[in-house]
Amino acid sequence: MPFLLLFSAFGLLQLSKSLSSTVLKLIITAILLVNGYMSYYLTTYHESGVIKVTEVLRDQILSDYSTAHKEIEVGFLTPCHSTPYQSYFDLPSDVSNIWFLTCEPPLHLTSADELDNYMDESDLFYDDPIGYLNANFVNQTGEFVRDWPDYLVIFEHIDLTLNDYIVDHGYHVNQTLFNTVAHWDYRRAGDLIIYAKDLATDEEV
Repeated sequence: MPFLLLFSAFGLLQLSKSLSSTVLKLIITAILLVNGYMSYYLTTYHESGVIKVTEVLRDQILSDYSTAHKEIEVGFLTPCHSTPYQSYFDLPSDVSNIWFLTCEPPLHLTSADELDNYMDESDLFYDDPIGYLNANFVNQTGEFVRDWPDYLVIFEHIDLTLNDYIVDHGYHVNQTLFNTVAHWDYRRAGDLIIYAKDLATDEEV
């Protein structure tokens, strides 16, 4: 950035020698307005949902815990490290169990072929979302491998694929949070959607 700022300053200096002061002032004003708008947008709206979701879920977890007096579980079916976690949730371990898809580096692999073909948990999920959920939550006989969490969080991009599946497993859309207009990572495209387990399903479990 410092080098880019130097180039920008040098460019403006060169322009000032060939343009009138009025035109130069218009150019500088336009630069300030564009940068001001981009700064406001990027710090206020762009990817705001991944921060907001921690606040929303923290309040919801505390409310549910005060009523149910049991650990509230939240699962993030998102690319790993899409949101801040304990630093923002700041909840005791007996109040909540919050997990997300992992992407640890494959330090245990040594050969180039193994590294080329390595897929972390996040890769496995996005390669086959329904297959991943069937393998990790429901086995071939239809029995639960592990309990479904009280809340699931996904990005809008994959909602078209998973909506019917999640609803069929006893969930409803609890909230939709704006996140961004566009994103470089297609997996993080669109809003953030929070699914909550239906009360009837929870009572049955």
